[in-house]
Parts: sequence; C-alpha cells; structure tokens
Amino acid sequence: MFGFGKKKPTLKLLPKQEVEVEFENADGEFESHFVNILDVQKKRVCISSPGSDRRPVRLVPGQQVTISALMDDRLFSYSASVLDSRDRDFDVQPPREVAEVEVPPRDDNFRIEVPIPVEYRAMRTAHTQVAQTHAITTNGLFLQTNLPIPPNTQLHMELEIPNAPDITAKGRAVASQVARDNSRKHITEVEYEDIPEDNRTAIIRYAIYYRQRQKRKESREANGK
Repeated sequence: MFGFGKKKPTLKLLPKQEVEVEFENADGEFESHFVNILDVQKKRVCISSPGSDRRPVRLVPGQQVTISALMDDRLFSYSASVLDSRDRDFDVQPPREVAEVEVPPRDDNFRIEVPIPVEYRAMRTAHTQVAQTHAITTNGLFLQTNLPIPPNTQLHMELEIPNAPDITAKGRAVASQVARDNSRKHITEVEYEDIPEDNRTAIIRYAIYYRQRQKRKESREANGK
C-alpha cells in the first residue's frame, strides 16, 4: 500500500525493442541511430545494423558502442564492444554496468532545448522557410527564426530528425521575441494544432536522447577524449 518492496526499474532488452546506438565513425565523429533488438541471448545481444538496406552502416568487431533505451520515466544506457558483425545486424555484449537517469515528466512543464532542422511555411502561403527548434515541449515547440512570426499565424512544419523519417505537424504561433543570445534571431512559441500522437512522442523521445548524448559529449571533452 505504501510502495514498500517496489522493484526499481532495470534495463531489460527484448526482441523488437527499439534502442539507440551511438558510436564513433571513421572520421572521428560520433553518430547515433535508432535500431531494433533482434535477439537476446545470455552472452550476446543481436541488433539490426544502422542505416538503410541500400546504405547500411557496418560496425566492426571490437568497436565500442553505447546502447540506450527509454523505459517509462528512465533512460538506461551501457557501453559495449561489438562481438560480431554481418551485413544487416551485429552482436554486442549484454548489459552489465548500466547507467540510468530519470527523465522529466511529460507534463506542461516539460521543456528540453534541442536543435532540430525545420522547414515551415504559413498555411496561406507557398513560400517555405528553413529554421531550427530552440526547444521542445509537450504541446509544441520553440522555433528559432530570422524574423518574428506574428501571433496566431498557422504553420505547416516538417521536422527533420536525423536518421529518421521527417515528421509533419501543424501549429499556431503564440508569441515571438528576440533571442537573448542573438539579437538577429527570434524565438517563436508554437502550439501544435494537428499532430499524430506517435509523431509527438517521437519528437519528445528524440529530445530526451539528444540531451543525454550532449552530456556524454561534455564528459568526453572534460576527460580529453
């Protein structure tokens, strides 16, 4: 009744589960992809290869990767080595030392600063403009633009989340103000008016994963890696 004995959430990888894999590529840059667990065994986890059928990303044995999974109100991640690699899948070590962070509740106070490229246009025009998000919220986003967008302007937007299909949404500009760190930019608050729930979830999910990738990047830079 009082929650005594309640089990703490743990990372449990399952077939068909979607996870994020992050790794350092041949150019020394870190990239991330959303992939699926194919099989889970005692000594290895089989994961679908990043990329597409036409342009797969081939990982090599010994390569270090970070596997992350969002489960309810926590994001789990662990580092592993690639054990084996094939054309469309690869094997890694099962989770051992797992890091976890609590993610903010997806309520009206949810807000994560994350840059996502956006193509947008006013609903009554045919002219498309390019910008990027300043932050993501549960009910909309903050768009960073060169010019202010008048309140109540209805917008058609396409968000270009890296390594994922574009997401289409319709929204309405609420307010616009000059950016604090750049007087040449404006930050416009946009509320969703029409967006499928799975698209809304995908945007929030990406923002959560993005923030953790930034923290790992900051940690690598602090350690000189």
